[in-house]
Amino acid sequence: MSKKIFVVAGEASGDVLGGALMRALKDQYGNEGVEFAGIGGKFMQEAGLESLIPMEELCVMGITEVLEHLPRLLKLIRWVADRIEDFDPDAVVFVDLPDFNFRVAKLIKKRGGYRAKLIHYVAPTVWAWREGRAKHIAQFLDGLMCLFPFEPEYFTKHGLKTSFVGHPLVERHWIGEAERSDVMKRFKEKREVPDNANLMGVMFGSRVSEFEMHAPIFAEALSIMREQDPNLQLVVPTLPHLQFEVMSLLGQLKIPAYIVIDENEKWEALACVDVAMAVSGTVALELAYADIPHVVAYKTSRFNWLVIKMLVKTKFAHLANIILQKPVVPEHLQDDCTPEKLAAGVTRLRQVPQLVAQQKKAFAALRKKLGGSDSRPGKRAAEFVAAMLEGPNK
Repeated sequence: MSKKIFVVAGEASGDVLGGALMRALKDQYGNEGVEFAGIGGKFMQEAGLESLIPMEELCVMGITEVLEHLPRLLKLIRWVADRIEDFDPDAVVFVDLPDFNFRVAKLIKKRGGYRAKLIHYVAPTVWAWREGRAKHIAQFLDGLMCLFPFEPEYFTKHGLKTSFVGHPLVERHWIGEAERSDVMKRFKEKREVPDNANLMGVMFGSRVSEFEMHAPIFAEALSIMREQDPNLQLVVPTLPHLQFEVMSLLGQLKIPAYIVIDENEKWEALACVDVAMAVSGTVALELAYADIPHVVAYKTSRFNWLVIKMLVKTKFAHLANIILQKPVVPEHLQDDCTPEKLAAGVTRLRQVPQLVAQQKKAFAALRKKLGGSDSRPGKRAAEFVAAMLEGPNK
């Protein structure tokens, strides 16, 4: 009898994780040995999932936005729990998106008499804020898979079966200096980039709310830099659901830009840029892994920021800075997130080689920390899920 697994992801980074996990589970059990249902995006669908609804329906960000959408979210939580019970899986894998997924898991546990193992993929950042969550989630989850090596100890002490499986970035082929020139040549020929262009990366993040908050700030910063350097051109990796908004913004700027939607082409494109500017989050960690010197920005509502300042324990926002425990990448947060400061930060990187060298040295150390094993993170995650399926109920 095949294993039945329900997978829930609600944003782009979770979709990548879910897709890799599904492919690895198929490798482990065979195509006929595992059956999937759930909610996901492009990568999970390519791995064989027929998503019940668009995954973007699940994702809202920030306290004020959650409150605004609360009635719809509560209805969705009940609906997803009902669909899980209808499918009657052997395991449910919730990928990231803790504010939504934990509520579904708790509701399923509360209803009782349910056989599925409840597994969460991507540990909540209890090391940054609200450490008490570790004890709380141990009461309704059966297993937890972590991306960073320092995370399991926060949860195992509360009796939750936890494993470090590695970060999905290590499954990507890292383009080193030896092959960078060939990759740059291919991309520039394909996109007809002029020889005198100075390419800069711009990454807006994956959420619509992030784009809406940062787009006007980034636009003005780019205009300042374009005045200083008429040869400035942009490489802008983004996601399909943001493509129209990104194209509209860049069209108004009248700065030549190469928009990249394809995930594989994204890494080729990033190999061509000298520096980058990004919204703090997964995309910034991708830049660090790809060895691209950059600055990060983050701005939210005044209320959200006050709550963050009260609750967050870490000194840094960028995951690379947190993991390395030092300010490798400049962070322009909230009141420091201004066009003038962002433009000045990027310009400094372009003009001071020592700053570039310092970042690249730190990024090499970061890549070692993210690996953890010769085994692919997707494969290790599949092995953890398989072990949970064979183990006793909690």
